Amino acid sequence: MFWYSLLRSYPVWSLLGVTGAAYLRNRHLMRLRAKALFEQIGSQELLLEWQARYGYNAHGLVSISADAHSWRDPQGRGAVCYQDIGRTWLASGEPFAAEGDISEVATGFIKAARRAGKLPAFVPVTQRMAELGAGLGLDVVPIGVAPYFDLRKWGPRGDHAKKARSGVNQARRAGVRVETAYGESVSEAELAELCNEWLKTRRSIKFGWLFALDPLRFKERKRFFVARDKDNRMIGLLAASPIPMREGWYLEDVLRRPDAPNGTSDLLIVEAMTALAQSGALMATLGTVPAAKL
Repeated sequence: MFWYSLLRSYPVWSLLGVTGAAYLRNRHLMRLRAKALFEQIGSQELLLEWQARYGYNAHGLVSISADAHSWRDPQGRGAVCYQDIGRTWLASGEPFAAEGDISEVATGFIKAARRAGKLPAFVPVTQRMAELGAGLGLDVVPIGVAPYFDLRKWGPRGDHAKKARSGVNQARRAGVRVETAYGESVSEAELAELCNEWLKTRRSIKFGWLFALDPLRFKERKRFFVARDKDNRMIGLLAASPIPMREGWYLEDVLRRPDAPNGTSDLLIVEAMTALAQSGALMATLGTVPAAKL
């Protein structure tokens, strides 16, 4: 399934007004900041509610970051999670709305952005939203692909899964086991050490929520799978976020220590997908592959 970037196109002009901020007293600034913080917290609570009802994008829960804002449809048909970045309102995927209301909710968000003098963008979205792009007056740009697995049929069988089976067998022979866990049972100290070790092997990428590493954010809504070695050390973790409208899960973070036995990540993914399938989930995805098949 393709992910797309939807961008509203119009002349890049900027209309700047005169601000009276220099004349505001410190006390008034503090009141404004407190109000902004309160509104931001309320925004996240609203977005969590809408994502639980109408989350369709794999990254819907992940996108509700600490600096996320919400635009609410006046008729109560949905909401848009977005970030205010420079001259852009960057919506993190398609609106949280019933399928029949997506176009109207997106149109309302686009108009609100224009009134605010902002460029509306939806990044990334699924093919469902991309097909509405022309009708919304948006340019549709493919940016990559995302593999989805049908958990009703999935299994590490056949030649195509030979490498995964080999990795699983290596990890098990090395004494690695995988435990199913929920947020409250995951050790924050162990996880912090694991994340630090994993980050040492990765380049620093800065693109807001899309590449943020915070597995325990909204932990009460996620499922976790912990890999431990024969000495009971946490050597890997997989965090899965729900995709409510598709009865599926996004395998959001797959982490392993640099010194973990070969096949640890394979074992985490296979055990997680097996457990999710047994729980009744219909699909799972590992997320997008940027610039693939363009």
